[in-house]
Amino acid sequence: MGDIKDEITVVGLKSKKPVQALFDTGADIGRITKKLADELGMMQIHPGRTFSLGNGRKIKAAIVGGFVNIKGCQFPAFFAISKKETPPVTIGLSTMQSMGIELDPQKETYSVRCNIPKL
Repeated sequence: MGDIKDEITVVGLKSKKPVQALFDTGADIGRITKKLADELGMMQIHPGRTFSLGNGRKIKAAIVGGFVNIKGCQFPAFFAISKKETPPVTIGLSTMQSMGIELDPQKETYSVRCNIPKL
């Protein structure tokens, strides 16, 4: 069993860009590099929220919002600004649950149900 990665498109207010993303079930919220968030024009949602990491360490990061397009399903997504440059984007559990993404760690694949709310 390994990491599940795939090319997705991240959409901001200025532009959109295909990137290699890691699907991270251990994170509530995804991450994006500051450089990529600035390039795409991601909208700042919160100037600095404190997060507890799996190892007990606490970090503070700004939260930005935009959209992700994964396997043809476009959905809003929130990201913490990351100081790590790789991977440029991680998809957190909240986005996976919202979109109906189901991971298959044995096959290192995933599916998307595209849970778009009905009005």
